[in-house]
Amino acid sequence: ISVVGYKESDKTSVVSALVRNLSGFGTVGTIKHIGEQLLNPAEIDAGRHFDAGADTVIEITGTEATGT
Repeated sequence: ISVVGYKESDKTSVVSALVRNLSGFGTVGTIKHIGEQLLNPAEIDAGRHFDAGADTVIEITGTEATGT
């Protein structure tokens, strides 16, 4: 499933709802493009993905990727 939209168009809420619903069926992971490197994923969308039940979250910038 791919969720695409303009900045501030509530994509994270849509992904969080999908994760909450799909996590009941098994393991769920997300991949998120971020515009810049951020040091604390808990304060950004990755934290919301984890809170919704994602088992793995990968964040990709223009030059690097991090995952937990």
